[in-house]
Amino acid sequence: MSLIEIHNELKSDYRNVVTKKDLFFKEFRRMVLKASNFPFTKTREYTTPTKKNLFIITFSAPSRGYENKPEFSAYVIYNTAKGKYLASLIFQNDIITIYAPHFFKRYRERILKDNSISNDEIIRNYIKKDRGFTGGFITKQAEACFKSFEEQHQDEPVNFTAATLDGYCFGFKEGNNIMIKTIISPEMVKDDQRDFFALMKKQFDEENL
Repeated sequence: MSLIEIHNELKSDYRNVVTKKDLFFKEFRRMVLKASNFPFTKTREYTTPTKKNLFIITFSAPSRGYENKPEFSAYVIYNTAKGKYLASLIFQNDIITIYAPHFFKRYRERILKDNSISNDEIIRNYIKKDRGFTGGFITKQAEACFKSFEEQHQDEPVNFTAATLDGYCFGFKEGNNIMIKTIISPEMVKDDQRDFFALMKKQFDEENL
């Protein structure tokens, strides 16, 4: 399926959890009014009845006074024949970011360097620490970097790269939708590519102060 088709399918399935999300918001609001420690965060998980997609909904109040306008995030973990995918959903801006199974394979090898953690733990831990990314369309340098580390994926389209908390991601952008395919750690960047990636990392750090 294309990214737009995946977007539409996830958006359609998301309707199955909207009512539960709204009930969770009312519950969260009551908890915030009684809370004494901030930031205050709560997460709920819902599996949709037909597609069996796992939606992970989180509300967070940075301080008192956010009970009616908490920060909100929605993720969904879904299975395919190729493995488990993670999607970050920002439907109010009509955007999704999808992380492929290969991304988490490389995340384990290149970032965590730990074979003892299960794939499910890796995905859930990634959700907890996710701070988004700063990216843009790919350059010849970035494309060469991708191909040098992903020799078996030489023919796959790549038109997007991004700086994240842990390193640099590569993927494909179609409209407002992005498929993140892989990641490299900062120390894997080659000398002639450092300036390009350092600029993205600087912008990412400034956006996450």
